[in-house]
Amino acid sequence: MTPTALEAVAAYDSFAAKEQGISFPLHTLAIDTEHFRAAVFLCEAPGKLSALARTELSAGQGASDDRAEPSGEPGMSGGLTEAIQKETGAGGEEVLSACMEQLEETGKAMRCFLQSGRQLDGPALCVGEKTIVCSRLDALFAPVLERFGELLGQCETLLEDAQVPEEEARIVLFGRLAGFYPVEHRARLQFSFDPFLPDERFVNGGYADPPQSLEEKGRELLRQNDTFGHEVTLWVIREGEEAPIELRLAAVEQFREALLTLTYTDPFFAAPEDALTLTVDGERRELALPYSAGESGDLLEAGVRAENGRGILCLRRTRFPDQVFELPIC
Repeated sequence: MTPTALEAVAAYDSFAAKEQGISFPLHTLAIDTEHFRAAVFLCEAPGKLSALARTELSAGQGASDDRAEPSGEPGMSGGLTEAIQKETGAGGEEVLSACMEQLEETGKAMRCFLQSGRQLDGPALCVGEKTIVCSRLDALFAPVLERFGELLGQCETLLEDAQVPEEEARIVLFGRLAGFYPVEHRARLQFSFDPFLPDERFVNGGYADPPQSLEEKGRELLRQNDTFGHEVTLWVIREGEEAPIELRLAAVEQFREALLTLTYTDPFFAAPEDALTLTVDGERRELALPYSAGESGDLLEAGVRAENGRGILCLRRTRFPDQVFELPIC
């Protein structure tokens, strides 16, 4: 099953934690700043996680399933874009492009503005020929941050429901504007005694990738590190031999991606009256040939293919390689 955005980001955090030498298990609070949704995860190992509680602002606490399309509201970047459009008269694409291109510079200006108690009111964002100062951008962004604040309040309840102490949670912000300083500042206001002091719970600063790419990177890490999880062994008789030998077709720690492309064994003999002996996760199985091998038996080749989370045993006739029989085994 395709991981959700929240699952992918929590997985990214788990792999990053491993690289940083952090011990497992750990708890991750993944916050989607763009679509106002969040989840608390228990991560027992890199990529091995389970959701303890979820919420989506528009759906009410506990009602979120982020496999579904987000609600109809514009989201954080859309809300800010609409406000700046009204302020400047510029088009939506121009506004969004300016915001993203100047994200770091604007963030620095807004940090100084907020740290000064909103006294250092310098230029923050240029859209076309229009310059928006910090105080005006602060006012334009306020309704969006108010919505974000509602989500953050629900996040505190999520941690309580999941019985995860706030001081133990790894807080991950992701989304198009998650790297914009006022967004992080608002999150720190919710969880920190002083939003300007270091807080190790906010872990984005230790990542190699920006917050807008965490979902994509997390999915890629899950795909690369997804293991098959099953041990599959076939006992066969090779041509010219009498005693059966063991052929390992798949291993527990084998990457599932490697089993997307089928690799066959060397040919082995299948007697017409005998069943194939297969061991799956230590369980012995006897499988009848899915076709008539004739009185003299047949030469076969075998392989295991992963498909939609399942393991498929593939049997190919050596003399007739176009004839392939597939048997679900796990």
